[in-house]
Amino acid sequence: MVGIGLNQFIPIGGQHSSGYNSGGITGTLSDYLPVPMLRYYFSKHIYVQLEAQLNTPQATKKNLVISSPAPDTATIPGSTIRHSASIKQLYYFNLPLSIHYAPIKNLNIGAGLQYSRLSNAIGTFDSSVAVGGSAALVDSKSTKSFKGDTLYQQIKTSEFRFLLDASYTYKHFIFGLRYNQALSKFIDVQLAPGQITQSRNSSFQLYLRYILWDGRKKPKPLAK
Repeated sequence: MVGIGLNQFIPIGGQHSSGYNSGGITGTLSDYLPVPMLRYYFSKHIYVQLEAQLNTPQATKKNLVISSPAPDTATIPGSTIRHSASIKQLYYFNLPLSIHYAPIKNLNIGAGLQYSRLSNAIGTFDSSVAVGGSAALVDSKSTKSFKGDTLYQQIKTSEFRFLLDASYTYKHFIFGLRYNQALSKFIDVQLAPGQITQSRNSSFQLYLRYILWDGRKKPKPLAK
């Protein structure tokens, strides 16, 4: 069976949606890329499924600081300059492979393993200047992709996740929900003594698939 569809990701466990796309600008339409699906049936009750999810958004926890160096007082005499960066959203190429069982007609439950490869990262960069201990006189923020930056190298580029899946098939449409969680942390950085940033990816998604081709053999009608 071959199909194609769309995913809708819902933030969970303190995650938040950034409102930015993979290019670091507002708008998320480009995040909804079609997902190809392939199934192989061992029987009418059991099948394996493989998908390819391109440029998939991964929500992260709010204020997930990746860089917060000590204040710089040398650039401008009598002033304190602070720079920090936090992760807003990650993007992955995902290959979920799962095995499914149909306890009743059209209802399927499954579990499997997903390989995820980091393809981009969106972050917020904050710079502030204070003179003589006063409040910040200049405070600038920017949100952009930081792929190619040295900070990007602190994020684990590939990981495996376990997944749980449930779906219902109606004619040519498949409606489903899926949960996955990484087996390892994607960030584990010590910013300062006693200050560590750690986090593990997880996601909850609703999805819709449309069956383009079903090559299973149909039962032959009984001869009259």
